[in-house]
Amino acid sequence: MQQAEDLYGPFEGHWRGYHPAGGAPPLADNPTGQAEKAALKAGKKLHLSWRPYEDPDNGRSWARTVSGDMLRQTMGRLQDYCGEGCPEVWLSVVHEPELDWRDHCPTVNPCPGWTYADFKNMWGKVVQAREDAGAGKVKLAWVVQGNPDRQKHYYSLWPGNDKVDIVGQDPYIDRGDKAEDLPKRMIERTKWFRDESAKHNGRYDYASKPHIFAEYGCDLGGDEEDRGTAEHRGRCIDEVREALPGIAGIPGIQVVEMDFFDAGSGWIEDADGSPDHEAYKRLKAATER
Repeated sequence: MQQAEDLYGPFEGHWRGYHPAGGAPPLADNPTGQAEKAALKAGKKLHLSWRPYEDPDNGRSWARTVSGDMLRQTMGRLQDYCGEGCPEVWLSVVHEPELDWRDHCPTVNPCPGWTYADFKNMWGKVVQAREDAGAGKVKLAWVVQGNPDRQKHYYSLWPGNDKVDIVGQDPYIDRGDKAEDLPKRMIERTKWFRDESAKHNGRYDYASKPHIFAEYGCDLGGDEEDRGTAEHRGRCIDEVREALPGIAGIPGIQVVEMDFFDAGSGWIEDADGSPDHEAYKRLKAATER
């Protein structure tokens, strides 16, 4: 994010950070944690993602999370470093849980250690640790992919209306899709969350929570060496910018933020006037008016 700010100027939204399974927790005593602490002290808003279990190859899973002490200590650090000038810090607990099924379950469905109950129990432990640590500034973000073929799982993955502060999704399109498909997907999937809340009489209260696009991108498909073209990304980003009134103005749900996310797409590296770099500058300006 510092590299992005060096190119695009300060961001009004949240800085993103990722802590994978088996890695150090947020704000740990390592270079990443020190950078996060410095960012909070400098007044930056942070949105951190954490998979609070050890490397699954060592037997850890949603059913076997890190210790309660580590959870409480992490919550305490987030609260303390947020400080007086920091209203809140966002924490995504296992953003895109569907990825864990893809990586650890043979049928891309719940399997032992990765069941709906395991997920909700894990989330409950995080909520309890936040309460024990008095970490009221830590806001918990429930972030899923949002894909239609995954939506049937979201009811059972919902931790509870009183255990989620922010709802997020990660819309993407493939590198060969039409550029206008990304904003269309953003709007359609946001409406799905709103409509499902009404359909189930608020049992799954997605709609009353602030809604974010925690990631988004224009160029899935291929491998890391072939992420589409700068021209396609530029058109896609411009389509998102032009659709902002429709995205922000969806009735019955409040879209509050689109986090910066490069996803290896080259928006940062293409700092030479390329179409995607220039389009992202226009999008950033439009979202921060």
